[in-house]
Order: sequence, then C-alpha cells, then structure tokens
Amino acid sequence: MKLRVGECLCGSGEDYERCCKLKPRYTFDYHTYNQFIGKRARQYDQFKMPCVFSNCSEPVIKSHTIQNNGILDRLAVDGHVYETDGTAPDGYPKIELKKIGRNETSLFRCLCNRHDAELFAPIEKQPYIGSDEQNLLYSFRSILFSLWKATENRNYWKTEYFDKYNIFHDFFEGRAGGMYEQFILSNIAMQDDYARIRMLHDKYMRAVEERDFSILTHRCFELDYEIGFACCSLLYTNTLPNGGAIDPNLVAEVGKENYYPQMTVACFPNDGKTHIICSWLNEDIDNAHYGKFFAQMRTTKEVLDVFNIMLPTITEEIYYSPVLIDSLTPKAKAELCRVAGAEPMLVGQYINTGYQWLNKKCGFDLFRMVRY
Repeated sequence: MKLRVGECLCGSGEDYERCCKLKPRYTFDYHTYNQFIGKRARQYDQFKMPCVFSNCSEPVIKSHTIQNNGILDRLAVDGHVYETDGTAPDGYPKIELKKIGRNETSLFRCLCNRHDAELFAPIEKQPYIGSDEQNLLYSFRSILFSLWKATENRNYWKTEYFDKYNIFHDFFEGRAGGMYEQFILSNIAMQDDYARIRMLHDKYMRAVEERDFSILTHRCFELDYEIGFACCSLLYTNTLPNGGAIDPNLVAEVGKENYYPQMTVACFPNDGKTHIICSWLNEDIDNAHYGKFFAQMRTTKEVLDVFNIMLPTITEEIYYSPVLIDSLTPKAKAELCRVAGAEPMLVGQYINTGYQWLNKKCGFDLFRMVRY
C-alpha cells in the first residue's frame, strides 16, 4: 500500500493541509516517526528480504523472535497477548495497551523454513540449559529481527518517499519548524542504524557457521517462578542504574561513525522458572560498557528493579500476558504506558537519577510471580 499523496505523515490519516500544517509548533519526533514508518511498511508487506543464508533461494517464512509454541502460547489467553502500541489520533503520539493474536507477534521474515528449523533447533527442540550456543541463538533472533526491520524501513523510505513522491520537500520545506530537515536527518539515522546492525549480523553469522560461540559475553539470571511477560530485543543504553552516563564521551551524532555498544536481552517464563539472558560482543569496549552497567547492581533484586523500567522503555519486542495486565490497576496500566512511551519528562528523570529511582515511583511490577 502506498502512502496517499497529500496524507499527513503524523499518521492521523488526514490531509496535511487539515492536520499538521495547522500546528506550526508541532515537531514530529524521530522515535514516533520510526515506529510509524516501520509499522506501515511491515503491515502491508512492501518488501521481502531473501533468506540471510548465502546462496539460498528458498522463500522466506514468518519467524518469531519469541518462541510461538514454547513461550507465547504460555503467555496467551484465548490466543491473545498484550502489546504497547503507539497511535496518533490527533497527530500526537499516544501509547496504549492493545490485545494482539500471538501468531502475529514478534514476526520477522528473513529466513526460509529449512534454515529457520536448522538454526534454532537447539532452543526449539531442546530444554534450555544455559549453554553458550543457546544463549547466542536467543541473541541472534534479536539481531535478525532488527536487521529485517532496518532493511524494511530503509527500503520503504527510499521507494515510497524519495523515488516516487518526494513529498517531504513538497510538504515540509520551510514549514512546521523545520520538519523537512528533521526527516532528512531521520533518513541518515536510518542508514546509520542499518550499517550497525548489518555489522552485528555478519559477526553472528560467522560465529554460527564456524560454531564459535565465544564471541559473546553473557549475564544470565534465573528466577524460581514464572513472570507474565516475555521480550527478545536488541537495545542500547548509556544510562547507569543509579543515574548518570556509562560513558560521558559517548554522544549520538547523526551521520557520524559512532560506535554504540549494543546488548540483546531475552526474558521469558519456562517450566516454572524465568530466564533473563543479557548478551553483548566479547570485545573490550562492549565489555567495559556493560561491565560498568552491571557493576552497579549487586543483587538479582536490583537487576529486576532496573529492568522493570528499562525493558518496557527501550525494548521493542515485549509482550504481556493478559493474566498480568488484567491484574493491574488502571493507574498502574497508565504508568506502564507512560514508561513504554518514554515520555520526555520520564526520560530526563531516569537519565539524571537512574532506573532504580524511577522504579520506586512507578505503580507496576513486571517481575512478580504469575500463576497461569
């Protein structure tokens, strides 16, 4: 589906002339725009990546970052789970809890059926024992989803906007507080994201092909009960648990060759327990970065307090069981949506005072025990 000529890019569905043109002080933030573009591109299946294994011409299938039959069906009630979904009913971003069928969650399409089955057999067919191979494969799922998303976003942007309509220039040049320039910078940032994720993918693929599972450092935690959500996502943080920057010299500059230490987090209930797997490249800068991050948390309880805020804030692939969400008070649900939307005021608070301080202020506990 093509973006209708004249349609406002805020996602309201209205014509620009009757929407954001009338809001000259409104600026469309990069995070919300990325969600809008990525969701629309994936919703209508505009582009199909080939299988990431070289010389494979078999058709790709729908794969899940979170195991459908092993984890999502555990979370689901009547075949549905909750996600935090961003909408823009009046041109401004709004985060809501929304039910979604488990078969439609955490999807990516860059593996054929044969390679999907062969690659993930150690975690699909075998119980989780915490081996380096299993931990790498959970991490690799996050990388594959991120690569697929970055490729889709980049191709959708290029084909729909620049090659066909170039509506950015027509709509926004010199209007709405420099929105056109913002979109150009967003395009450059997308290219930066794609390059970083492609680099990670290539390292993981070599490790899988050579069966070298030592390329990652892992921090794993196990709870003796089941929780009510699961996530499997690539993320980056430069915020210490107690506030302040991990690396004060690490500044995001669009279009510059910045290196951001990336971490994957897989968190899921399984057979009466909960497993949390944090992984990053076993390289000096990455080990120093996340070593400093985890050094501030001395107990598992402190890790859970930090992740209670951090995961819904900066992970994309996170899904909640109705058993958990339906037990929350309306106030707690609203707080979860605020955290998931990363409201500017909240972001400023956790950067300055840390995730642990903000966790004391929120009204929900994602890591409490849930009985299915």
